[in-house]
Amino acid sequence: MAKLFLITTRKSGIAKLYTRVQRNGLNMIVCTGVSVNIKEWQKAEKSLTAMSKFENTEEGKKVHEQTQEVLQIIDKLFVDGKILSVKDKTVIDQAIKRVVNVESQLQKHVNTDNVEVAILNAFPLFLYEYFK
Repeated sequence: MAKLFLITTRKSGIAKLYTRVQRNGLNMIVCTGVSVNIKEWQKAEKSLTAMSKFENTEEGKKVHEQTQEVLQIIDKLFVDGKILSVKDKTVIDQAIKRVVNVESQLQKHVNTDNVEVAILNAFPLFLYEYFK
C-alpha cells in the first residue's frame, strides 16, 4: 500500500494528499488531487486503529476510494509504458486531473437520492473526459 501524506505547514483547513512513486529507478512525489481535512487526516495517521476509524466515516470512505483509483491509474501508466522518466510526471498529473475533475463535476450534478441513475447518466461524461 502506498504511503499518503500532506505537504503543508497549515494546522487546519483542507489540503491535498500526496504519494511517493518509486518504480523502475524513478523517484517522484505526486499530488493525488484528493482533498482532506488536515486535522482529521493528521488524527487518522497516528495509528492503524485511527486510520480504520477514519475510513469508516463518510469522508474517509470517499478519500479511500479516490486515492485507490488514483493509485490504480499510476500503476496502469507504468504497466502501459507511458512513464519512462521523471519528465513523464506530467502524464501522471494529467491523468489524475482528468479523473479528479470528473469526480468533482459528478458531485456537483449527482442527485444523491437516485444515485444509480445519476451515475449511469454521468458515465458518457466520464468516458469523454478520460479519452480526450
